[in-house]
Amino acid sequence: MMMMKSLLLLLLTLTLLCCGSAQPVGLKDVQGTTYNTPSSVSLEKKVDLAVSRGKWAVEQMAKEEAFGQRTNRTVANPQFYPSWVQGGATEQEKVFIDWLLENGYVDSAAIKLDSFGTSGGGMVYSRPVRKGDEVFSVPMDLMIYTSSRHFSKTTTRVLELFRQRFRVPGYVAEDMELTEMALIVLFERRDPNSFWAPYFRSLQFPMCPTFFTQEQLSLLENEWLVQWRTYFMSDAMTNFQNLLQYPEFELVRTETIEHEFMWAVSTVLQRSFDWGPDARREYVMVPWLDMINHKQTIQNNYYYSAGPLHVRQSDGEVVKMDIPRGMTIAADDDHDTGEELLISYSRASNSVQLLLQYGFVTPDNDNDYICLQLLIHDDVATQKRLGRLRLHTLTAVGRNGRLHPNFVRAIMATDPSFETDSSQQVPSLNVLVATDKARALTIRAYEHVLATVEGDLNGFSTTADEDAETLKSGSLGRAEYSAIAFRIEGKKMLAAMIKQLKTDIVDLQNGKVPPHRPEVNTFDWPNRFIQVWPLNRRDKSSSASSSSDKDEL
Repeated sequence: MMMMKSLLLLLLTLTLLCCGSAQPVGLKDVQGTTYNTPSSVSLEKKVDLAVSRGKWAVEQMAKEEAFGQRTNRTVANPQFYPSWVQGGATEQEKVFIDWLLENGYVDSAAIKLDSFGTSGGGMVYSRPVRKGDEVFSVPMDLMIYTSSRHFSKTTTRVLELFRQRFRVPGYVAEDMELTEMALIVLFERRDPNSFWAPYFRSLQFPMCPTFFTQEQLSLLENEWLVQWRTYFMSDAMTNFQNLLQYPEFELVRTETIEHEFMWAVSTVLQRSFDWGPDARREYVMVPWLDMINHKQTIQNNYYYSAGPLHVRQSDGEVVKMDIPRGMTIAADDDHDTGEELLISYSRASNSVQLLLQYGFVTPDNDNDYICLQLLIHDDVATQKRLGRLRLHTLTAVGRNGRLHPNFVRAIMATDPSFETDSSQQVPSLNVLVATDKARALTIRAYEHVLATVEGDLNGFSTTADEDAETLKSGSLGRAEYSAIAFRIEGKKMLAAMIKQLKTDIVDLQNGKVPPHRPEVNTFDWPNRFIQVWPLNRRDKSSSASSSSDKDEL
C-alpha cells in the first residue's frame, strides 16, 4: 500500500547522463529524449552500492529541498481550485492539481490539506462527515497499472522486451509483476512528457532503510535489519540486472540506473494498492489517494465504482455527481471538522515491515514481536536430543513478554540432566514443573533467557528515555527520526519482556505456574533477532556459582 508522506508536493529531478550519438536498435527515442551512455559506466565500474545509493538518496533529497525553497506559494485564480488548496499552492502543486481536475478527479469539498506532526502533512476533513459519506473519486485514467493506456513508446517497448525475456505464459510470479511495475515507473518518470509527469514530480523521496546512509543505518543498532533492508526488492533487482545485460538496453545504462530502479521499486511498494479494477491481485498506483496517511486500526472504505459520487450537503441532502469509473473513498466513521482522513496501509504490519517498506513505525504496535532462537552449532548430542523430542528452537515473544512452554522445554533439553524421552508437545508449563528438579531446571531456563535479553537491552548505546528526548528535539531528518523511533520500540519490547520474565521467575520460585503464550508460526520480520545459547554451552564459560547450581541439578 502507501507510505506516510508529506503533502508539500516537491519536485524530484533525476537528469539522465547522455553522451554519444549512436542509437542502437531496441529502445528508440520517443519524445526527443536520448538514453545513450557508454555501457562501461555501469557494466565495468565497480561501486559499493550500499554506500553509493545512500549518497545518491541524499543528493535527491537536497534537490527536493532546494526546489521547495525557491518556489513561491501563489495561485493566480484560487477560486478555480478545490477547497483543499485555496490557501495557496506552489507552481508544481498547481500543475498536479490541474492534471487531476482535467482528467476526471471529483471531490465532495469535504477535505483540505494541513501540516502537522512528523508526517509533514495530510488530509483533514473541512466539514463534518458521516460514516459512509463519499469523499472523492480518482478515475482509472489517472491510475498506473500494467495495462494502463497512457504508456510512452519507450515504456511500451521496454515492457515488450521484458515480457519476451522473462514472463512465462499463464503465470507471473509476484517478483516479476513488481519488476514490471517498477519498469513502468522508472521509464515514465524519466520521460518529461509522460502523461504522469505531474504526478511523479509531486512525489516525495521514499526515505526507507534501502536508501539510508551508513551513518543513518547505524542508528538502528540492529544488524539483522540492516542485512535484510533490501529484502523487499531483491528479486526485482536481480531481474533488472539480468535485463540490463541484453544489448537492447544499451541505451538506458547509466551510472545511476540501478539506484533509479531501486527508487522505482520502493515507490511501487509504498504507493500501490494490491488489487486491480478487474478484481485480480495486482499493483495499482492511485495518484492522490496514495497521499493519505496511515493508521493501523482503520477499517478501509475505498472501492472501485462507476459512479455516481454521492455528496452530502450541509443541509443533509445527498447530491449525485457523475464520475468516470475509478477508485472512490468514503469516510470510515463519523468525523468532525479538522479530523484527519486516514487509511490503513496494512492492519497486520509490524514495525519492521512498516520501516522497511514505508520508512516509518507506529508506537506500541500490537503486531510487533521479538524472535528468540536457540543457537546450536556443533553440539551433536543436543541436536539429536532436540530432534528426537521434536522441539522448536525458534519462538516469537510479543509485547506481553511471555514465553511459549515448548521453547522453555527446548532450553531445558540442552542440559544433560533433562530426563524425558517424550516427543509430545507441551500444552502448558504445568507439565514442566511437576517435580522439584524439573521446576529448578525450568527456573534456570527462564533465568538464562532473562540474562540474554538484559544483555541485549544493555548493549544499546542509549536508553529509551534518551531516545525520546532526541525525538522531541525537532532537529532530526526523516531517516534519523524513523531509525530512532524504531529503536525505541525495540527497547520497549525488551523492557516489557524483562519485567515479565522476572515476574515469572518469582512465580515459579513460589510454586506458581506463570502464564504462557500461543506459538507464532511465522518469523519473517521480528523487531529483534536474539540468539540464545544452550544452557550447557553457556555454563562452560559462566561463573563458579552457575557451575555449582548445575551440579546440584
